[in-house]
Amino acid sequence: MPRVEVLSKVSAQLVALDIPVTLVNISAGGFMMKSPVDFPVGTIATFRIAGRRGEHIVLRARAVHTMQAITGDTITYVVGLHFVERTGTEAERVIADIITNLR
Repeated sequence: MPRVEVLSKVSAQLVALDIPVTLVNISAGGFMMKSPVDFPVGTIATFRIAGRRGEHIVLRARAVHTMQAITGDTITYVVGLHFVERTGTEAERVIADIITNLR
């Protein structure tokens, strides 16, 4: 599944901690993000994702890879996530809309 670069046109939030995360790219199967908190591989979390045209969805994703990036005194985690239970749902349509609007 090809990933589409986000370039800050989509906002995302980690629901449980009520903190924003930065989406790097998104596809029908998942997304990559930069986060101020670590996500060990296998962690499942709930995210709120909103596109630039107002489309939004709350869904769960599982961390499939993660790495730590250090710039000066700032630690950021770059995490690849796979959507959980999105097939055949309203979430699938909204994700497709967000991707289409990024192209």
